[in-house]
Amino acid sequence: MTVTCLRFANVYGPHIDCLRKQPPFVGYMIRELYYDRTPEFHSDGNQRRDYIYVDDLIALALRVVEQPQKGFDAVNVSSNRSYSVKELYAIASRLMGKNIEAKYCPSSHYWAKYPELYGGAYGIKPEILDHEVNKFSQCDNTHAREVYGWQPQVDIETGLGRVIEAETRMLAGLEKVKKASPSGKLSPQATDEGRVNGATLLRKIAQAMAAGRPSSGAARHLPPRGRLFEKGTSCLNFT
Repeated sequence: MTVTCLRFANVYGPHIDCLRKQPPFVGYMIRELYYDRTPEFHSDGNQRRDYIYVDDLIALALRVVEQPQKGFDAVNVSSNRSYSVKELYAIASRLMGKNIEAKYCPSSHYWAKYPELYGGAYGIKPEILDHEVNKFSQCDNTHAREVYGWQPQVDIETGLGRVIEAETRMLAGLEKVKKASPSGKLSPQATDEGRVNGATLLRKIAQAMAAGRPSSGAARHLPPRGRLFEKGTSCLNFT
């Protein structure tokens, strides 16, 4: 059996969740800027991560399916570049025409919205939390380039611009729904629709791959019918 493990860097894209209590960083900063609120980040903002745009991720996943390697393979899905919190916030602020100074909180404040994580016999340890907040990530994508002929096409500014466009449009739509509601609140259905994210799309793609057919939400990302698994049985592991 051919088994390929795709190791994701920090994935972002137009349908990133920005509505939950503690959204991913990219979704959160755009939401706060949209509402002209002061975002609260953690540590000093110099921590760096590798970010990969969702379309680039999907493009590599499809190449892995179409060009399976014998045995086990592990592939980094990454940009091979890192950006700090401050750098990404500066780009987003410029693209959105905002000038709001962010607030930086101690690492220990990171999960403050989930106090249950701090208590009990297995409460999260301060050193683990500090490592999570301040960890550095930059993943080498040489293997993906040399073996699968893939390289990321979407630079960080273009990618963030697309996310900003999609997220602000969605937030504006939800505001209209809220104003039109007799209670002045969003219905669970409207909120759920706004929470569709990249993970949902990946699940649809994986399901379509397993069935050998495209699904309605993922059809444009899939190769033509009959080309899935034509070289043998494959297993994709999204990590």
